[in-house]
Amino acid sequence: MTHFIFIGLDVHKNSIDVAIAAGSRNAEVRHYGKIGGESTEVDRLVRKLGYKKKELRIVYEAGPC
Repeated sequence: MTHFIFIGLDVHKNSIDVAIAAGSRNAEVRHYGKIGGESTEVDRLVRKLGYKKKELRIVYEAGPC
């Protein structure tokens, strides 16, 4: 059973594209969707994906905005 999830965030001025992968070396990375750019949206995403006490490992790519 995977105990953690990788979350990639591609940050834009008004939105964030989200990609996820299960925590294994050969895990498939898939586009999860787009969320708003507010911190409340990120908080909601973290609560949703952190279910069942999985550890989240989050990285982001920040653009010039």
